[in-house]
Amino acid sequence: MLRALRLLGMAAQAESQRLKVNVGSKINGLLYWAVAGVFGIAAFVLLHILIYNGVFVYFGPVGAAGILLLIDLVVALVMALIAMRGAHPRAELEARAIRDVALSGAAEELFLGVAKRSAPMALAGGVLMTLLRRR
Repeated sequence: MLRALRLLGMAAQAESQRLKVNVGSKINGLLYWAVAGVFGIAAFVLLHILIYNGVFVYFGPVGAAGILLLIDLVVALVMALIAMRGAHPRAELEARAIRDVALSGAAEELFLGVAKRSAPMALAGGVLMTLLRRR
């Protein structure tokens, strides 16, 4: 019974670790998406400035705005790619595997503990039933 409680504790710790890793990777992903969104908005604003300057002035400020637009788009693309990447899938899988093993071990321990304690009573009941039937 004590082993089963230890296994349940181990399963709870593994589940806690898995959730921490999962939440941490989600927060990191959201931060990268936020940075990508900021640069995406900046690129959108610069695109409008570029179009505006392109209509009124053919060369000069347009070249600078075009370069800045290109830089913002590249940074937004890099941030979006980093955000799409999974952060810690291996650590989460390991924690989930430990949790599953500990839970199955705890269930087995509880079942075998009950079976071990009830086996002598079942044997005695079977012998008693056999003796009663012979009479």
